[in-house]
Amino acid sequence: MYNFYAGDLASGVRRNETPGIPPLHVGKGTRYGALTLFPVWADGGAASGLKWDLDGLDVGEQRDGGRVDSLAAANPGRKPVVLVEGDLLEGGWQTRMVARSTIIGPGEAVNIAALCVEQRRWETNADRGHRTAGRRVSAPLRAARDRAYRRGTDPQHAVWHDIASRYETVAPTSTSSFADHLDRVAGQRRRSSGRPLPAKPLAGQRGVIIG
Repeated sequence: MYNFYAGDLASGVRRNETPGIPPLHVGKGTRYGALTLFPVWADGGAASGLKWDLDGLDVGEQRDGGRVDSLAAANPGRKPVVLVEGDLLEGGWQTRMVARSTIIGPGEAVNIAALCVEQRRWETNADRGHRTAGRRVSAPLRAARDRAYRRGTDPQHAVWHDIASRYETVAPTSTSSFADHLDRVAGQRRRSSGRPLPAKPLAGQRGVIIG
């Protein structure tokens, strides 16, 4: 297992190097309510050698007893799989977010650092397995975790506090769950716009412009 900083992952370069920025191409916009989304492509082939889709991972609670701050993950595939900090791993005894960006090698089984995003749920009689739906926690939640790390305070309580103060005051859920908050917002969006936002980027897409 290899750990790295998310900033290094996003840039794809070593420190002290000047990255080359390939030409960008903007696709046709699609309107969703008051927003218009424009897909963005870059020249050059798609990144290879790493698998970013988490569907092939086997993720679940620890076999010797569940731990809030850790999940067991196994990669049965032939490519290294990337977990990015903030990725949601839903289900199990409680839904978690990936606490640190990690690469899991082919055939490797590891413990991954995690933080809970639904404080009131701990269902030991539930299925141990976690599913991935391509969702991530919000930037403010990741920022709350980062502040806690810098200050040497408990990142778990920082995440719970930010969910309670930022999201539960507006749209309370029975589990104090950020995942449930996303479900509620998605439902409201479907009712108001009549169509959901795309769950995943198009093949070869590198980003999006929001108008």
